[in-house]
Amino acid sequence: NGTTHQLITECALYTITCDYLNKIYKTNIQTPTITNGSCPTSISDSLKQAFKKQSLDWIQYKLTIVYITAKNELVDAEEQTNAPSHFDSESFTNASQLILDRYTSAINAVKLNEFDDANEFFGRMLHTVQDFYSHSNWIELGHRVPHSQLGVSKIIAGIATPSQRTCTNCVSGTSTCENNVDSSILNANLLTSGYFSLLIPKQSSKPKGKCSHGGDLDGTKTFDAIGGINKDTPASVHGYLHYAAAQTAYLATYNTLKQFWNNITDKPFGNFLSIKACILPILLNNSLISSTKLDHNIILQINDSYVYTTLLQRLQNSSEKFYRLAVIVSYPAIDTYYKTHCVAVATKKHITIDIFRNSTMASTQLNDYGYDVSRLTGGLYVHRFNATTAYLNDIQQLYAKQPPGMVQTLDHLTRQRTNKTLAVNIDQTCKQLYIEFVTAKKTNPFLLQLQALNKSPLTPVLLVNTPFYKVYTLENISVFGLWDVVYFDDTVNHLEIRLSCLSDLKCYSIVSVHNANNVHSGDVELHGNIIQGHKAHIETQCYAQSPINDVKMMLVDETGDTVLIAKHIRQHQINHDHWSTKITVPPSKQSFRIKIVSNNGNIQRVSDKLYQTSQIDVSFNLSSVQAYLYYYEHTSISYTMKNYAESSVSLTLLAKDTNNYFEEKHYILSPNQIKTDTVWLYPIPNGNTTNSDTQQQQTDLLALTITSGLGNNYDILYYPLHPLMGGTSCLKPQYFLSFICFLHIFRK
Repeated sequence: NGTTHQLITECALYTITCDYLNKIYKTNIQTPTITNGSCPTSISDSLKQAFKKQSLDWIQYKLTIVYITAKNELVDAEEQTNAPSHFDSESFTNASQLILDRYTSAINAVKLNEFDDANEFFGRMLHTVQDFYSHSNWIELGHRVPHSQLGVSKIIAGIATPSQRTCTNCVSGTSTCENNVDSSILNANLLTSGYFSLLIPKQSSKPKGKCSHGGDLDGTKTFDAIGGINKDTPASVHGYLHYAAAQTAYLATYNTLKQFWNNITDKPFGNFLSIKACILPILLNNSLISSTKLDHNIILQINDSYVYTTLLQRLQNSSEKFYRLAVIVSYPAIDTYYKTHCVAVATKKHITIDIFRNSTMASTQLNDYGYDVSRLTGGLYVHRFNATTAYLNDIQQLYAKQPPGMVQTLDHLTRQRTNKTLAVNIDQTCKQLYIEFVTAKKTNPFLLQLQALNKSPLTPVLLVNTPFYKVYTLENISVFGLWDVVYFDDTVNHLEIRLSCLSDLKCYSIVSVHNANNVHSGDVELHGNIIQGHKAHIETQCYAQSPINDVKMMLVDETGDTVLIAKHIRQHQINHDHWSTKITVPPSKQSFRIKIVSNNGNIQRVSDKLYQTSQIDVSFNLSSVQAYLYYYEHTSISYTMKNYAESSVSLTLLAKDTNNYFEEKHYILSPNQIKTDTVWLYPIPNGNTTNSDTQQQQTDLLALTITSGLGNNYDILYYPLHPLMGGTSCLKPQYFLSFICFLHIFRK
């Protein structure tokens, strides 16, 4: 495959990290000479040793590198047919503008301490930067250094005209294709790039005489000019220039990182790369306790009714990803307007939230202690938990044993049946197994075994023992395969079970839907509800030491039953640990997780995120929003709602900042009705204005929340009958969509 986007991006990130450590921590890491766009493995080893010597968090850094790289690679899957994302079809002006847009978005995200957003924008932007050298004729023009204006300004000059022939006909695989760029283009030093149409031959997709991208997936390669000019791999049409293009793309990536570092300064750049000390605070009883070891699974105890405000601040202020967070909640929430924002931020950062309701009394149906947040992020909801020092220490020790990114969910389900057997595949990467139980009734410790035909039973050890929450663990697993999890207690009939293991085989799945704006063009990850009966596709990325094969994807409900088996799973052509499949969302009200099974059924993983189906769609138009306002100014946000249901629904929009309600609007939408409206926002500064000439900046958090009504109206979020909640649906009204932004208010 030659040098891939992954290798180029990793190498540039590693080399810029060497520069950063040498400057900030006075290390003396020798950066190897890069010749083909990829780094030797020795650079990773050198960095790991330097991190250890400086007591820096190597795991979080590596997860950030993986995250940036994955967002880069996903552009090929999510934006495959969007020409500017790849500099295809001579889209130089739009593609260079897309780079500027995403670069600016990354800088703005850093300013707001939203480093996960910055990682995503930057990773996607780098893909387009790198494709310039592989998909255009920059290398054919003899250049071996990056384009000086790429990432600085739009490219509007030095481009072949729309009617100008740029390539001659050639036969792929022969020497005629090595020199198929038209001599007039080369002599005039003009830029061109290959046209691309996915699979289906379309002459209309390419003007006559223009270059094609070329390759198996290109539907334009058989039309004049026949052939192609891409340099994606050594086997590509212009593969003889592959390593020259890869090396130049590496230099451009490194230069862009260096420019970004200079723009945002030292400390934010270190946070952008997650270069930080291993010591993290634990917030317990509103007191900070220093942890002497790596402990990302912080226990957050909330002792007032501002549950979601506190949780949202905690999630937004954290640059860590891929970990579990335990939240102790003592009082029902009065700030439910921030609920879905918590879910959106948590799922974007791959944070699983376990809620422990701090009470020995049964909860009532209408009180909101965070059940939704735990359920939708893949967490557990322990409905009765006595937050004594001993129990909190048990929870803290449990989370301390689960490094970020290493905990992989094998299965997660709610059992409403009398059948006490659960089958699970334990693969050879599982170093330690955790089996967690949340029970409806108070239970004593019970015998738990893993049983399999012709195998001696395995008996897990009880690690955490509370009346309604128990954790069993099995270490040093030496026998793998399909096991039945059997628990011997006749009183344990209604329970929630989560099985997970510590593993270096990490798989993450997302559902993507189409979005057409410039910054997030093409298909993008879904963070809200998914519309029943609509098209979507699943992207799965695995990181493993050994090859993953024979991948099957399915949607499973909360009881573990299969809802849908995905067909036509496509393995990524270059990144073989990446799979895509298109699905039609089930037409009925349901919730589901994504389950993958691979290697002939020997490996299984289940996504933490729980997806909800809906029949209400809402989109916000942010094109006219002013992010910076004087206190006397106002701005507006327009939005469109559509009801796909067969009956009318009642909806309410609430616009609120941290101190005030701006506006509340009520709607009744008939079946298939579309409604567009606008909400005006009037930011109210804290305190009185002064006569000082010094401008003061206030950042205000704004939430737009749309809810369904009560009574017989359509329930937007679907809650199945839950045995742990007394067999009834809970927490109405049910929030299904929210939008959150920051208003920067200037005042004199």
